[in-house]
Amino acid sequence: MSEQISNLQPADPESDYAQELSAREKELASLGNDDSNLARRKELLEQILELQNRQKAENQEKEKYWTYEMFVDWARDEVATERHEKYANSSFGLSKEHPEQWIDFTFDLSNINSPKVKIPILNLTQTPAKRIPPHLYAQKVLLKDSSIEEIPQGSKFVKLFMPGCRLEFVSSDVIISHLTLTRELQEKKIIKKIENLKKEGKISEIVWK
Repeated sequence: MSEQISNLQPADPESDYAQELSAREKELASLGNDDSNLARRKELLEQILELQNRQKAENQEKEKYWTYEMFVDWARDEVATERHEKYANSSFGLSKEHPEQWIDFTFDLSNINSPKVKIPILNLTQTPAKRIPPHLYAQKVLLKDSSIEEIPQGSKFVKLFMPGCRLEFVSSDVIISHLTLTRELQEKKIIKKIENLKKEGKISEIVWK
């Protein structure tokens, strides 16, 4: 239980859910580790996690479009981590010291609200990053065995390969010609969402691994 508590994320002070999260987190902390409060602690944990999921969805709406600075921060802080830097450096020319060089080489940001991948293949295989930019257009994106958790709003991909990824969010505003995904890693709600997008014609072909 203590490990679960330590994994909870801090509340965003600008979120509508911040006050509710703060109240529940304070109550959870006040209960301590007394076994007599186990049921209430479990209930509070579930409520906090649900509020955090709602907060995440709210933040996704706020971040419909990225600025240039957000691209740079993402490349430096999420993609070029220590675990991934050797692979990234050899493949992308990406480093924490000069993420702008990789951004400028990889993306066309002349229209920041409609970013495009300039290179034939955006290869983020095994990246520890949990997200990719919204409203991104690309011919081919490789995210195999990565930590990517979402297909964001406005995604337009000819081919998107995500075997080994476990998704938590899939936007309804996507256009994907070919999607490869590992079925057994997905929750039922994600599978249903993806299959509905196929029925709507927003995903043309799905290959379940």
